[in-house]
Parts: sequence; structure tokens; C-alpha cells
Amino acid sequence: MILLDTHVALWLLHDPKRVGAGARHAIDSAATVYFSAVSLLETSVKRMIGRLDVPPELDQVFVAQGLTPLPLTPEHAIAIERFTSLARHDPFDRALLAQAAVERCRLVTADRQLLALGFDWVIDART
Repeated sequence: MILLDTHVALWLLHDPKRVGAGARHAIDSAATVYFSAVSLLETSVKRMIGRLDVPPELDQVFVAQGLTPLPLTPEHAIAIERFTSLARHDPFDRALLAQAAVERCRLVTADRQLLALGFDWVIDART
């Protein structure tokens, strides 16, 4: 199972060549590829403040691309506390990391801070 960081889901939609061959192989060979409700929250906030131009029905677009929605649960929210080194990092990224940990998914991201954690289940989207 794969969980896509928000930017990776958007890359697959708008600029798939940004996703590296290794990450693409992991995505293509996964039984399930998730996008998170957290990503919808993040894109909605960015759309509201004019930093991102995506359709309001982005969830439907992701589903049409073959992605599976992953809701944010109380267990996911509580699991954010496991990653104390990220206390001041982007809350959306922390939530995605917690979801991936709880659900035992591999997280595909290009976020340097998440990759620097050294978890073998966090995959560099650029390679």
C-alpha cells in the first residue's frame, strides 16, 4: 500500500514526469494507492488563500485517476505525537506521516525533512 504526499498526487495529475522511475514503479506495483483527506484539507486551504489552482472536486479527480481515499481517523491524529522531531514542521506532512505509519503504508514524498527521518517506508518521489 502506498500513500501519496499531496504534492506527489498533484504531480501525477499535472506533471507525472516529476515522479522518478523508482517511485513510479512502487506506485504502479502497489495493490492500493491512497490519497489522504489531509491532502484535500491542504489543497482547500491553499486554494482559499490563492496559492493553488485546483478544482474543488479534487477528490473526484483523484478517484478517477485510480487513487483510493484515506480518511483521517482519531488514531491517525493521535499518532502525530510519535514524530516529536517534526513538532514545528508542516502539520499536513505530520498528519500524512502518521497516517502512513498507522496504516503501514509506504509514503511517497519529495519532502526533504520527511526523507531525512530515515524511515525505510518513506520513499523519495524524485528517484
